[in-house]
Amino acid sequence: ERFKQLYGAKCPDVKVPDVVWDRTRKRILTMTWLAGRKPRELSPQEKLLLVSRAAPCLSLQLMDAGFIHCDPHEGNMMLLEDGSLGLIDFGLVAQMTSVHQESMASAILNLLSGDYKALEAC
Repeated sequence: ERFKQLYGAKCPDVKVPDVVWDRTRKRILTMTWLAGRKPRELSPQEKLLLVSRAAPCLSLQLMDAGFIHCDPHEGNMMLLEDGSLGLIDFGLVAQMTSVHQESMASAILNLLSGDYKALEAC
């Protein structure tokens, strides 16, 4: 719910399931079902579409409010029938501090530019 509140309007091509509160417990998160195809089942063009939906949303999580989905691997993403990205498994999310956000952004930029010596140990 928090993810939708923070990023729903900013990531209109990303869908997340709703929480089913009457079936959710302290250690069990129950959500509605999203039907789609996993990245391994997609054509090269469909994979590019999936990436074009995922990259802005995942970047926004880091750069905006810092509330992030901590497990965004290919098993937790799917292409839905309407061409949107389905993002699932919100069992592990985190609120990053501004220091962590800046450190992560710096690390990503250093990796992209090949400046590996600029990476600092945490």
